[in-house]
Amino acid sequence: MDKVLVVTNNNQGFLSYLQSLNQSSDFYCEYCESELEVFEQIIKHDISVLLIEDTKIEPILICVQRYLLLKPELAIVVLVDDGDYKLRINLLKTGVDRCLLKPIEYQEILENLHCVKRKLPTNLLSSDDASFPSWQLITNHWILVAPNQKQMKLNAREFNFIYELFLQPGKAVDRSKVMDIVIGKCMQDHDIKLNKVLANLRKKSVTLLDHELPVKTIHTVGYAFISNAQIK
Repeated sequence: MDKVLVVTNNNQGFLSYLQSLNQSSDFYCEYCESELEVFEQIIKHDISVLLIEDTKIEPILICVQRYLLLKPELAIVVLVDDGDYKLRINLLKTGVDRCLLKPIEYQEILENLHCVKRKLPTNLLSSDDASFPSWQLITNHWILVAPNQKQMKLNAREFNFIYELFLQPGKAVDRSKVMDIVIGKCMQDHDIKLNKVLANLRKKSVTLLDHELPVKTIHTVGYAFISNAQIK
């Protein structure tokens, strides 16, 4: 089923309306205060449709671009004010599927969401499906084990990078936090060095494990390990 994440400016009336619907409608309602929270919900709950009704998440155009970088197949519906003509045009050009004008009846919003859901692919797999074998990190020997049971040895920076993401599988981890832990607060060229760590990890994973590393880069925000993960 396709889950819908509702990002709203704490509009309790709208949230109550969606939550009162039959469970088969499969709406996942959440009030997100930050862009990082939205990323976490998209990853954790395998969101297929995003409804944005929150002008506090600024700038909205940049946010939309980042969401689509994270999940290109994500369908996005945005509620905007009637006077924001240029914003609506730019949102549609960026990749938003529908711009709805406020004020608007809840039922009309709901029907638009159903229309968008009907056009989504039906064979999307959840990257954190419980039936998928887990990745494992063996802390005693700094070894990463893929679901096919192949192993590879990690160096200190690679281990710290993977360990930090394994602590919160499926969640977005702040880039600056990862950078401080993996590279160090007083080191120069943080970005270049961290990018090199991840690039080497991806290459080693394909070469040694015959498996792509399921680390998602969330542009300007951070990273997420988008598969089952266990620390041993």
